[in-house]
Amino acid sequence: NQNVPALQSYRGIMPDVCNEDGLDASNTQFAAALKRLGVPHHYEVYPGNHGTAVGARLISHVLPFFERNGDSK
Repeated sequence: NQNVPALQSYRGIMPDVCNEDGLDASNTQFAAALKRLGVPHHYEVYPGNHGTAVGARLISHVLPFFERNGDSK
């Protein structure tokens, strides 16, 4: 909660997780907390594991997201 003002200063953050890494439950809870606190974000669980999906996802999703949302408000 002490970081909410800092998180709200961004136009958006993008927590996401692979469905085979075993982290989707905790990351889904984190995304729910962001929503409850009114922190702008985009959350997605995507297929694959960290080793197979990250490179392509970085180019197709992560970098474009930060290009659109990287500056603070």
